[in-house]
Order: sequence, then structure tokens, then C-alpha cells
Amino acid sequence: MAPDFWHKRAKMITKESKKDLFLTLAFGVGLFIFSIFGYFYLALGTPSLLGIIVGALSAFFCIRKILQNNFFEIDDDGFVITKGSKNIKFFFKDIDEIAIKSFGDKKKVDALSVKFRKNRLDRDACFGLVQALGDDMIVIFDRYELSQFTLSKELRDRLAKFKNRA
Repeated sequence: MAPDFWHKRAKMITKESKKDLFLTLAFGVGLFIFSIFGYFYLALGTPSLLGIIVGALSAFFCIRKILQNNFFEIDDDGFVITKGSKNIKFFFKDIDEIAIKSFGDKKKVDALSVKFRKNRLDRDACFGLVQALGDDMIVIFDRYELSQFTLSKELRDRLAKFKNRA
């Protein structure tokens, strides 16, 4: 049998879901167009200027987010979260548990949560990529093309394989 480093690693990559951004972009562009119409043809003045500014900013940030390269990559030894030029890799050797947890009192929000071993989470590196809760847990609220349940199952399977190998 060949050494382990000759085996190809199976990677799974899923991109961030951008369905909601297209609707937000449409509303931003609509606000921009109707505000221009209100300013030049209806002489609405200052409220229309505010609408033009808000619509343009909304459209700009939506386009920026749409063009940004955001994805979730699962390897055999861990997983990577990338948002634009920032990324972080979490290794399975540092992880205790992967689950989906519900947050909120009235309206429950499901999020992927990862619990780390003691003193294995770098909170500073997580800033802007995931939400750190306490000293040993992160929560991933982002939505990807695959469901949270599929990602959670794949992560738990790979974590179990990693622990069985070690």
C-alpha cells in the first residue's frame, strides 16, 4: 500500500448563496431609478436626493458582495472559510463537536456551530469570518449553496473519519 501522502484528498467546495442579493440589488436599482424620476420630473427635491444616494450605495455594496469570492471548503484534515481576501482554516484535530444549534427566543435561527478543544480557538483570526462565542465555540450564520444540514453531516462524517484514523 502506498504512503498516505500519495492519496488524493477529496475536497468539497460550496459557494455562498447569493440568491437574496439579487433581489436586494433589484430594489436598490429601483430606488435609484425612481428617485431620479422624482427629482427631475416631480421636483421632490431633498427626499429624492436621499433616495438616489441610498439606492446607489445599496446597488454598489450588493454588486461588490456578488462579485466577492466566498466559499466553504471541506478537506480531510479540516475546513476553510473564505470571504474575499480573508480566509481561515480550522483543523479537525482541534475540534470536539460539530452541530446545528437554534438561537433566538421567538423566531428560531439555525446555525452551524463548532466546539473546539480548550485553548484551540484563535478568536482574533475569526473576526469578520465567523461569530466566536466564548473561548471555545464558533457559529457560522452564512448560507451556502448546500444546506446547513448537509454541511453539518459532511463535517461530522469527516471529523469521525479523522478521529478513527488518529
